[in-house]
Formats: sequence, C-alpha cells, structure tokens
Amino acid sequence: MKKIFYIIAAFAIIAFCPACDPITEDANVGEVVTSADQIHAEVTSVVINGKKANKVLVKCTSPVICQWTDGVNTLSSNNGELTLLVQGQQTIELKAMAVDGTTFSKEFNVTVEDMYYPVPAAYGLFFGSGEKTWVWNTNWNAPDGGPVGALIMAGDNPTSGRDYWGWTPKLSDKKDVCNEGEGSKMVFTLSGKKVTKYDPQGKVVGQGTINFDMTPNNYYASEGTLTFAGTNILFPYDYNNMAPWASNTFTITYLDEDHLMLYTKSSNGGWYYVFNAE
Repeated sequence: MKKIFYIIAAFAIIAFCPACDPITEDANVGEVVTSADQIHAEVTSVVINGKKANKVLVKCTSPVICQWTDGVNTLSSNNGELTLLVQGQQTIELKAMAVDGTTFSKEFNVTVEDMYYPVPAAYGLFFGSGEKTWVWNTNWNAPDGGPVGALIMAGDNPTSGRDYWGWTPKLSDKKDVCNEGEGSKMVFTLSGKKVTKYDPQGKVVGQGTINFDMTPNNYYASEGTLTFAGTNILFPYDYNNMAPWASNTFTITYLDEDHLMLYTKSSNGGWYYVFNAE
C-alpha cells in the first residue's frame, strides 16, 4: 500500500505542473553568445543642465558577464555607472565573457561636456582630455624667483624654500643622453595611465606607466608625488655624476595646465625637472 501511495503522489505532482520550464531557460543561461555583434549593451551619458556630464550609465542585457572600464576605473557588473575623469571624448570598453568562457570586447565613444561630478583635478592637469604631451621647459621662469630652464640645481632639503642654486645646464652638453635631451618629450595617456618617451627624431625611447599621489610630503611647495614604472622620467640621471636615479618617484612641486615641476634629491643637493605642456 505504501508503494502505491508514493506512485499516486508522484503522478499528482507531475499533473499539477505539466508546463514548468527548466530554470536554465528562464535565466537564458543556455544561450551562447558567439560574437561581439550579438551583445546588446549601451552606454548613456548623464545630462545635467543640458550638458553631458562626466558620468555614464552602462547596461548589458545579453547573457554574458560584463566588465566596463574607462582605462582607469573598472566596474564589474552588467549594469551600473562610471564617473569619468577628464573632459572631452572618452572611450568606454566592455569586456564580456559568454557562458562557454569565450571573451569579447566592444568600445563605446562618449563625450564629456561638463565636469559636474567631482574628481581629482590632477587627472585633467596630467592627461588633458585623455592625452597630453610634456616637453622640456625653455621659456618659463620657475616660481618663487627661479630661473628659466629644463633642469635647475637646488639644495639637498628644500623644506622652507625652493633653494635654487641657479644652474640650468643644457641637456645637449651630455652626449650620452642626447636621445632624451632637448627636443625629446613625454606623452601621458589617461587610458592605462601610460607614459611614452620620444627622442627629438620621434623615436620611442621608453614606455611604461605613471601614478600620482596628491598627498604633500615634507619638501617645500610639495603637491604630492609622481611615480614612473616600466621606464623613468626623461633624462633619468643625476647630472652631477651621470649615475642613473635609484628612485623613480619624484616630488610634484608645481602643476597647472601648462607647467609641471618635479624635484628629486641627488648626490650633491637636488634637481628640479621642469616641463611645459606642448
């Protein structure tokens, strides 16, 4: 009798829900995306007072796992928002993984017209609207009574003043570094925080990344630190003895849209590196 009861109960359950679909179909997990063109996704700018602000809404409705990035910030979600760091045209990249593990990527171009949402100002100062070129200073007087020059010698611990010694040597005087002397440049790219160094003929002489911390240190007028990785600053040598710098971190002592001034200690005092925006 007990066996007969179980059989009847089983048939009753089947009869009660004859049209139930598998859970995997309800969740659309069984669908496999095989190309980026199949991915249904969109990036929409947030508009404030009639202008496209520096925030975008991202959305993907395809059965994929999504990761969005502006080259600096990353969002791992099918839906959400990203706050963009600079003004001008930006590229948002979507990296998507299908249920079979295959990955795809799509790019979306957006334009930022208004920096409505607050972000550190240093991003725009270092990278412009996404890419910015820095060249050796040849015409700007360093602040606080400093001379014009690309390299300016200083004291060994400028905690109360810039302590200029006034020596601004020509980089062309050192034949060993002519490829990173006058006429060379650094290009800072926001996406990936990349830096590319070029010699005066336009040949790439170094590639890497940069990062900044806008927390002042104990040096005079410090605004923070700038660190290079994979390469170093243009002319990465102590001019006094032509020894390569042991450190790749420099104190930021001045930064605006047109000028960048860095400081590092040396074997005999210190050096200011002074650049202009091209």
